Amino acid sequence: MKLIRSRRLWVVLLITTFSIPVLAQESEWYVELGAGIAASDTLKHSGFNGDNICYPTNSCANEPSGYRWLYDLDADRGRNVEISLGRTFDFHRLQEENSLHWSVGGIPEFQRRVEITLSHRQRDLNQFFVSIQHLDGSALEPAVGDNYSYWDESRVDSVSVSSLELNLYYDLLGLPEWRLDRYFGTGLGFSRVKLSGLYFNSRYECAVEPCNAEYSASTYNSLQDVDLTEIVLYANVSAGINYDISDDVSLGLKLTYVVMGNLKKQAGYIHHPIQDLKNTTKISELNGWSATLRLRYYIGK
Repeated sequence: MKLIRSRRLWVVLLITTFSIPVLAQESEWYVELGAGIAASDTLKHSGFNGDNICYPTNSCANEPSGYRWLYDLDADRGRNVEISLGRTFDFHRLQEENSLHWSVGGIPEFQRRVEITLSHRQRDLNQFFVSIQHLDGSALEPAVGDNYSYWDESRVDSVSVSSLELNLYYDLLGLPEWRLDRYFGTGLGFSRVKLSGLYFNSRYECAVEPCNAEYSASTYNSLQDVDLTEIVLYANVSAGINYDISDDVSLGLKLTYVVMGNLKKQAGYIHHPIQDLKNTTKISELNGWSATLRLRYYIGK
């Protein structure tokens, strides 16, 4: 319901924006390039499978129905690049007719812009184990004795987000003596989220004879090494400033906060005791922010 309401609100904003040229005095097209940094809080990495094996290092009262696990993913500060095509709409006449003066010194200084933007954010990840349990929520119990040894390695290399977004901005043009424009805006779109280097490797060995498991220790080994991608909804809010270097060129700084959906995807194992078994991975808390330095060029100004 919230998503439907958000879409309806966005449609109303777009209809309002594209009806502006009838009343406006002039409009201008521009292209803009941006580069900067991207950051986020800790991401959550959860997963589960339908593995019904009781492993040699565990004690199982009943046959397991599967396993679920949880990791934290600390994201390093990453990079962000953007390219945009935009159009400004001049509101001077519209404001004078309606006696709206968002200005300094009584001069109307309010403008809207629409942008189509392609952006790419990438961050390296550091994985930290939190917990593992049976699929039904019960704890794993260690086996009696230490005949078997167990070793595992798990990691995730990076997460990248490539987005196509439609942004609506409001420019406050009240500092002409400093050649500065302030603005704020919002946008919606779609993102392709890619999780690179999802890796898990577990190894069992017979440490002390006799090892009385049903199969040899190496039979229980497993290996997964995959990349996962998902298309998710994307929304942002932003604010920034622009400095007019010349009539055709401006340099700006934009701060953006991004909200997006979760990545949730199934993948198989390279090797597993159960042939063709798959697990499901979910990456959440993908929200983050970016600071971007942007260079704008007005076309045919």
